[in-house]
This record gives sequence, C-alpha cells and structure tokens, in this order.
Amino acid sequence: MEVAFNNSNPDDANQEHQDHVQSQQAQDAYSLQGQSLQGAASMQATVTRLQDYEPPAYTIPMAAITVNFEGEEASVASVLQCERAAGIDPSTPLVLQGEGLPIESLSVNGVALTPADYEYQDGELRIPNMPDQAEVRILTRERPADNKSGEGLYKTGEILTTQMEAEGFRKFTFFSDRPDVLTTYTTTLIADPEELPVLLSNGNLVDDSVTPDGKRSVTWEDPFPKPAYLFAVVAGDLAVVQDTYTTMSGREVLLEIYCEKGREHLCDFALESLKQAMKWDEDVFGLEYDLDRYMIVAVDDFNAGAMENKGLNVFNASYVLADPETATDSDFLDVQSVIAHEYFHNYTGNRVTLRDWFQLTLKEGLTVLRDQEFSSDMNSRSVKRIEDVQALRRGQFPEDAGPNAHPIRPETYVEIDNFYTATVYNKGAEVLRMVQTLVGRQTFIKGVQEYLKRFDGQAVTTEDFLDVMDEVSGHDLTQFSRWYAQAGTPELTIESHYDAAQESFRLTVRQACPPTADQTRKDPFVIPLSVGLLAADGSDLSVAVDGGPLATTHVLEVTQEETVFEFTNVTEEPIPSLLREFSAPVKVHYPYDTEDLTFLLAHDHDAFNRFEASQKVFHSMFERIGNQLDQGVPVSVDPACLEAFRSLLLDEDTDAAFKALAFTPPPLSSIAERWQPFAIDKAIAVRDAVYEALVTHMGQELEDVYHDLHDAEGPYELSNEAVGNRSLQNRLLGIRVYGGDALALEDAYTQYTTAENMTNRLAAFSLLVDADSSYREEVTEDFYQRYQNHPQVMDKWIAIQAAASKGDVLQRIQDLQQHEVYDRHSPNKIRSLLRSFAANMPWFHKKDGSGYRVLTDAIIEVDAYNSNVAASLAKGFHRYAQLDAQRKDLMKTELERILLSDDVSSNVFEIVSKTLKSA
Repeated sequence: MEVAFNNSNPDDANQEHQDHVQSQQAQDAYSLQGQSLQGAASMQATVTRLQDYEPPAYTIPMAAITVNFEGEEASVASVLQCERAAGIDPSTPLVLQGEGLPIESLSVNGVALTPADYEYQDGELRIPNMPDQAEVRILTRERPADNKSGEGLYKTGEILTTQMEAEGFRKFTFFSDRPDVLTTYTTTLIADPEELPVLLSNGNLVDDSVTPDGKRSVTWEDPFPKPAYLFAVVAGDLAVVQDTYTTMSGREVLLEIYCEKGREHLCDFALESLKQAMKWDEDVFGLEYDLDRYMIVAVDDFNAGAMENKGLNVFNASYVLADPETATDSDFLDVQSVIAHEYFHNYTGNRVTLRDWFQLTLKEGLTVLRDQEFSSDMNSRSVKRIEDVQALRRGQFPEDAGPNAHPIRPETYVEIDNFYTATVYNKGAEVLRMVQTLVGRQTFIKGVQEYLKRFDGQAVTTEDFLDVMDEVSGHDLTQFSRWYAQAGTPELTIESHYDAAQESFRLTVRQACPPTADQTRKDPFVIPLSVGLLAADGSDLSVAVDGGPLATTHVLEVTQEETVFEFTNVTEEPIPSLLREFSAPVKVHYPYDTEDLTFLLAHDHDAFNRFEASQKVFHSMFERIGNQLDQGVPVSVDPACLEAFRSLLLDEDTDAAFKALAFTPPPLSSIAERWQPFAIDKAIAVRDAVYEALVTHMGQELEDVYHDLHDAEGPYELSNEAVGNRSLQNRLLGIRVYGGDALALEDAYTQYTTAENMTNRLAAFSLLVDADSSYREEVTEDFYQRYQNHPQVMDKWIAIQAAASKGDVLQRIQDLQQHEVYDRHSPNKIRSLLRSFAANMPWFHKKDGSGYRVLTDAIIEVDAYNSNVAASLAKGFHRYAQLDAQRKDLMKTELERILLSDDVSSNVFEIVSKTLKSA
C-alpha cells in the first residue's frame, strides 16, 4: 500500500516541525503534566516509533511446531531454522519474544543450553554466539484454560483456539514475533482422539496417523511464507459443515465451517457467503484461492470480530452463526461482510503482508474497501454506502476529534492493539476509495493486481502500494499521501456565486483541518469533491468545469487551502449537490437554508445526498429547538421540515430502505456536540421534542404505513425489498414510541409476541425495554426464557438492557453482572454490557459520576486478565475534554483512579493517559 511520502514532502521544514511535535507529544502524553500518580509513575511506557524501524537481524525461513495436548496442559515444541541477515555483526544475539513461557529445554544445533547460556527477561529471550545458520529447538508448556487474555492459545467453552494478531504468538511459543519475519510452517498436533477429535492448523493436511501410545497425530503444511500473526491452531470436539467450490481454473476446494455440535444449521448462510466472496474476488480482481481447503471456526469468546489466519479463519460466532429466528437482517449482512473481509485478506494481508505494524491500514483499509464493494454488489449499493458513512461518522469522526486521534498510518504507539481503530479500518478504506475515485475504478483494480503480483510473498509498506498505483494510473499521488501522515477530519467551507449573464456558477472551496494531539499544523490535503448542480425542476444540469467537457457530476480535485471552480453552461441558478456519494471523509459547510435542504431531500438523484439532506433537516430542527430551550420560550418545530418528512413517507417512488435511513435522526452524541460544552441534557431534550413533533404532525400516517408494512409481511426472506420493509416498519414504530403515540406500545407488544423473525422481535423488545413500559419486565423475562441457550442472542439481551434510558439502569448493570448468563471473562459479554453502557449517554454521564465509577470498576477488573478488552472499554471516556466542568472533574477522578490501580497494563495506560492529557 508509491510515492515515498515521508521523504518527498514538498515542505521539508514543516515535516521536520511535525516530526518534532509528534515525538514531543508522544513523550508528554505519559507525563500527566507532572502529576504524582503512583500507578503512572511505576509504568514504564515504551514508545515504538516508525522512524526507528530496522530490518530483523535474523530470519526464520522454516519452522516446525508440534503441539501435544495432554489433559489441561499443552506442550509446544518449536524447531526454528534461523539465519543471520547479511551484514549483521556476528556478535549480535538472536532475540526471540516470549511472554510468561517457562523454558523446559533449549538447544542450538543439537547442543543443549543452560540458563547461563542465554538471557530471558522482560519478554525477550537473547541467545548469544549464534552461528550464521542454526536450528533452534525450544520446548515450553502452558495451561490454555488459565489464559484469559484472548491471545496466544486459550480455551473458550470446550474449544482450544489461538489468536496471534497482533503480538499473541509470543504467548504461545518463542519466536521473532514481528510481521516482517516470513516463515513456512509445518504444524503437528497430537491429542487423545476421544477428547479432541478435531485438530486444525494452517495449510494443507499432509498426515493423519496414530502414535505408538494411541494418540492421533495430524500434520498440516502451509507452503506460503507468513508472519507469526497468521499462524493458527484449533482443537476440540466440533461439528463441521462442508461444501466445495470450483475455482476459475477448475480446481476443487474443500470448504469447511466448524462450530459447536448442535449449531450446524446456523452455518448455511456463512457458507453461501463464502462462495459468493470467492466468486466475486475472481470476477472483479482475478484472484483465485490457493490452498486445497478453506476452514472457518466459530467460537463464542473472541477479542475481535474474526481473524484471517492463512486458510484457517477463527471467527467470533456472532459473524458466522445465523438463522431468521436468532439473527436480525443486520446480523445476516454482517456475516456476509465479515466472511468476505477475512477471505479477501488471503491476498490483501496474507500473500502480501506488512513490513511493520505502522502499516496496518495497508491490509485493513484495503480489505475493508474490498468487502464494502462486495457487499454493495450483493445488496443495495446506495443503502450500503449510506450505512458505511454512518459508521464512519459515528465511530471515526469522534476518534479524529478525541484524545486518541492518529493518522491512518501512525508515527508512534505504545501498544499496537490500541490502533485497531475506526481510523485505521474505516477511514483507511475511505482514503483508498478516494484513490479509486481519482484514478477510476478499473485503473484502481489494475493497480491492486499489479501490487499483489509485484510483492507476492513479501512484507511491504504503504509507500509500496502508492508507488504502484501512481505508476499504473499516471496520477501523481505525492500530495495525496498526506492522508496517511495527518490525523483529523478536514473541513470544507464552500461559497457560491451565480452570474446569470455569463451563465456561470462559481464555487470557492476552502479547506482546513483542526489541530490534533499529535499535530498542530496540517498541510492541504488532496480532496476529491464530487458535485452536481440541480435545476428548479430537480433535474441535473449538464455543465462544464474550467473549460472541460459537459457532465452532470464532476469530481473537483481540491488541493489548496482555497480553490475556485468555475462552472459554465449553467442556464439557471442551481442548487449544488455537494460531496456526492460521500467522495471524501470530510465535513462540508455550505449555507443551505431549509428550502434548499427540503428540495434536495425530495429531488437529488444522488442517494447519499438525499440522505445527507435528511440529516441536515434534523439538525436544523435541533438547532432551532436548542435555541428555544436556551431562551425559555415554548418549543416549536419548523412546519416545512415536518412536511418534508411527511412527503418522503408518502412518496411511492422512494424505496422503504431509503426512507428508513432518512427517518433515522443523528445519534445523541452528534446532537450534543453541536454545543460546547458537550450538551448531554440539551441533546436529549431536543431529540425528544423532534420525535414528539413528528408524531404530532403525521401520527396517523406513521401508524397507517406501519400497519400496512406489518400486515403485508410474509415468510422471512433476505431480499433488498423485504429487508427495507422491515427496516422502515421498525423505524416508524420507534418514532411512534419515542414520540408518545398512545397506541405505539401496544403495537410494539403485539409485534414482539407475534414476530416470526428476530429482526422484528428484537426491534420491539428494544423499544419495550427502553420505554417507560409496563411490559418491560414481562418481555425481558420472556426473551431470556426463549433464547437463554443461544449465546449470541443473549449478548443482544444484555446490550439492550445496558443501553436503555428508562428505569434504574445502574441497578440493572449490577444485576446483569451477577446473572447466570454473564461471564466476567468473556470478551463478548463484557462488550455487550459495558460498551453498550458507555454509549448510554443519560446514564453513563449521570451528573453524580456514578456511571463513570461503574466503567472504571470494570476496567480495573478486566485489565488484570485481558488488557486488550480493558483498553477498548477505556475509550468510553473519550469525551472527557468536551464535558462540562462538573462532569469533567468526576471523570478525571475515575481516570486517575485507573492509573493508581495496581499493575495497570500499558494498553490501558496509553488510552487513559492520553485522555487525561487532552483537557
């Protein structure tokens, strides 16, 4: 993932200034402004810097790993063929990473070493006096059931599995645990066939035999060199669902999905999604699968969503298991997307991998873009695009504006686990989408194909990718590469002028990017701004820009702090449609009035901009009501805004899926950040007022359309039309409930009790729990009784209760933590309860600070055994700098309490200290 953008910045002096700022702030982030905090003082936070990268002193071309499962223990015997790199001083020791691993034996070229012959401390094994080439043998022993970190080899239920990305391999055995050490692995797994009948690893099965003592021995061989983070082992008593796929060259590939017994029927959709992804990658990118089999394993406890281990993907079961009774429409689409994402990694991440972890977006951003394009082709492209933008704005824009802002390729980190972020993934995909927009989709695909061909079997950098794309397209991406080096969300302020006599229309575009914690000054980005001009009748005007050809949509390349674009052949004063298809991850400011916005909502041919108009209409209503509340005058809503939504609801030419999206107001957090300080209480008040106004203005229409959709529903199907209808049905029910429709709760209860699919039942359940409903306790218990044996559904049951705004939510959190369904060591259960609670604005930001205490207690507890999950919980405090003084003081107390806790992990330390530094 080219232009060498670190070394070719046109403003070297400014680059030097930015490097200094980044380095200084990386150090300052951990000083806590001189505060004497015991936990912070004891923390030795090691900062890793991109500029310090050095190639490995030793490579490991081949490794043979033997895992012998013996009761509750597993012995791991590693045979590593090590080679000193050219030019390395012979006195340089071999350094292998290993955390918490007891060494039972260690030898070099058959000579046993004693502890006096090596050094093992602080997670590193140093072996001096190494020959140029050596066979290193290491035997360790571990207890997977005692490992609660979700990394290395651990036990979930009755399944033994691994998670190695980013640095979990060092918890499994000693190795050069870095992505630029590429190794071919032969893996042998030995176990009692009665206890662990399924034994899986990467690659192709080359031996299945019985040992002299009656154990089963299975050997897997992966012919493709890979970094340690792509290694995987799975063992257990599992069911398997099988199919085959014939590749474009005629090879037959065995497809297997493994899960707990009794859940096989939940794998069918995932299997079909896998075949769709394999076919799509062949048709679009010409990429054919390269092994004899492709395996997926579904587990209930997983720190992430899924993992692309070469040929053996390990998935959070939430992204594999699905049927209409236990999964919503969104769940099905997530399964399809994540299955594709991990499959696409086979080339963009596995066959071509990363030189170092700073390049993480090289594989993740590119693969997210590929899975987005796949999902768009499989479903509704316009709906998918809007949903992707919603995810970016709700997850990544706040990250860019918060204490943990970082470029898609960061310059420094303390723990790489903390950089598996929406910035690296979602914004990384948007940056590559901009490249696709600038060079054209077919040229972009050719560039990706050339990149994969040129660097197959190598560990590379983002410069390598951009160099290839520059070469294939002929488009100079030197300035564009600033997107990789600069954090923050750029903002475009646009002004227009129409000259009727000259039939010309001028857009003046100014770009700026707010300072972030790591960078105070930003150089101008390259921003593709897609623009159309609408006539009074709603049609697209065919116009030229700066003397170019006539077209209805133009991609303007914004490269300076101020750029003027001249449109000609503009026969009437137009309304501009700006940032069509969300052509860049930026914020746009243009002086639309209510009439303009309602016009765009009704007439724009670009689906994203119609949706964008709906969101701006909502914000217009929020702004007006907020001002009225400040002035203490009666609340009223602009009738034109309400009528625009009424017209949209009754428009028979607009599909239900789009209506559902347009009728979804921006989240509370987006409303609250309109004012400073972060206006939590006002946001709740204005949102509730808008819901009430919608019901008052069109209550009968909302009820009628809801019942039409509800009554017309037939057997469950996953077509675009059926999904859209359910989405609109449930959106309208929500508006009616939150807007105070007297009959809405009865309709919600009826829908809950009669629903024949999880989509409708869960929507009704969520409303009945969140509303001040007499049905709350009844449906909560009923839902539990129905689905208590379905772990993924129970995650939803927990999350909905933790996110509810009514009732005593803090007591509910305590009760759920003691409930039999809750497991304090399960990442899925922890996220369901506590991340949902941290997003619950009324209760998490309670004025007495009790919500902050709940999260802090959990972070301290979880950090003792799973620092990865604890750090993700700590990001719930990211609004710290924006809060009012009272809440800020209360949150500060809790943040400092985390740092004062015993043995705070570096993962949590990094997040919390940056948060404290932000205000």
